[in-house]
Formats: sequence, structure tokens, C-alpha cells
Amino acid sequence: QYLFFGSSYTNQQNVIAVIQSETFEATSVAGKCLTFWYVIRGNQLGRVDVSITNNDGSTMIWSLGTADQGERWQYASVGY
Repeated sequence: QYLFFGSSYTNQQNVIAVIQSETFEATSVAGKCLTFWYVIRGNQLGRVDVSITNNDGSTMIWSLGTADQGERWQYASVGY
């Protein structure tokens, strides 16, 4: 399954899309890891941030700037 967010169809700035998952427990005591695939292509791109939110607030654990990443799917693995 995948999600698609197209940003080329709007003239608005500061448009934000939020993907929120259900809460789940870590499967390892050694640490936690989030893995996902993404494609970021085109011009006039924004930024992609991944944050963890809990009762204490929100912490950004991964971020990618505005550069075109091309047509290929990229793999990301973030330990936190």
C-alpha cells in the first residue's frame, strides 16, 4: 500500500499533510526503528519531516529538504 500527496496542484504555500498511525509498542528493548520508502520528485518541493508524538510532546526524528530525489523509490530507516 502507499499514500500519494501531490503538491503541484496548488498555488498555496505552507500546505501541510499529516500521516498519523495508531500507537504501537516497540518489538525490541534495544531500541526502536521506523522504516519506510519514499519518492520525492519535481521542483518547488517542500520538506518532509517524521516526528514521534507522545504525552511529553513531539520530537522530529528524520527530515529531508527540498531537493528533487528523482523517480526511484528511496529507503529510509530511522532509529530513535
